[in-house]
Amino acid sequence: MKTLLWLWFGLAFFNLKTLSADQKIDPATGLPITVTANAPVADMYHYTDDDEVELQAALTDYNLILGEYQDYASKFSVISFKALDSGLDGCRIEMGGKDYYLHGYKASSDRYYSDVTVKDSGDYTYSTVNNSSRTIPSYTACSSEELQALSAKRTQAAQAQVKYSKLANKKAKKIANERALTANIESAERGEGYGLRRMAERYRKGDGVEKDLKKADELLKKADEADQSEENRLLIARQMKAENDDIKTFQLALKSADRGEYTGAAIVANCYRDGKGTEKDLNKALEYYRKAQILEAKNYNPHPNTYKDEIDEIQKQLKPSDKAEN
Repeated sequence: MKTLLWLWFGLAFFNLKTLSADQKIDPATGLPITVTANAPVADMYHYTDDDEVELQAALTDYNLILGEYQDYASKFSVISFKALDSGLDGCRIEMGGKDYYLHGYKASSDRYYSDVTVKDSGDYTYSTVNNSSRTIPSYTACSSEELQALSAKRTQAAQAQVKYSKLANKKAKKIANERALTANIESAERGEGYGLRRMAERYRKGDGVEKDLKKADELLKKADEADQSEENRLLIARQMKAENDDIKTFQLALKSADRGEYTGAAIVANCYRDGKGTEKDLNKALEYYRKAQILEAKNYNPHPNTYKDEIDEIQKQLKPSDKAEN
């Protein structure tokens, strides 16, 4: 019995959104008040009870669909054999030095056949050339309808796994983003250069807070003043190291994509989408997400639905005049 395995890399995918318009600002620092469980946080930055319900529902669906597929698939085997001679409704075959009969499969004599899907059908008795009888184990070749049903159930299980994996990645990202935003705000409130600089960047991009270029400039000036301390110079050095790591990740992923690995193409797409390790380029991101789909379908999964959400979201963001020819 051969079992089909799926490899799905939980790649981390997300889109930047902003806090709600009525978020509270600390008048003393000009910064958002530290995020709490009850604070109005954008969907991107706060994992909610509704998110958890959706995740658990997806997990339940996946386990149910996977169980149905496994129960159905357990009825079948995949065999490789040598055809010996034809009978009335099939042929006698040889596997591992033993004879079997395969119903519903016509094959030429003395020929090797590989990876035929069958189901166990008990024993088969036939008359030999000297008019004696012989009983051997038998299989029945699967019908086209059974093969189609098997393929459909396998595809449904794969799609359910993709859905669950995306929600699980979404959970991890939301929690990480919320913690990062909270840490940046708290660092800035302590007057640390790194936190002030990071919040300035957030205000400039509208990353987790409402976009405000004036406030970004103010925080950047405060960061420059705070950066005179040895402690904050170390923080900046760590930040620069993280940025260099992003560049290395991007370069390695490019080589991986060139080798035809779909995970590498997906990471390149993420880097272009988020501007990590390279300049932000949504057209390039779209190109590499599509490349990842093609490579996955070619080498791993004939029915990939991966990256559809990312592609749709990028296409929404691109204005008609911005879209490159693809």
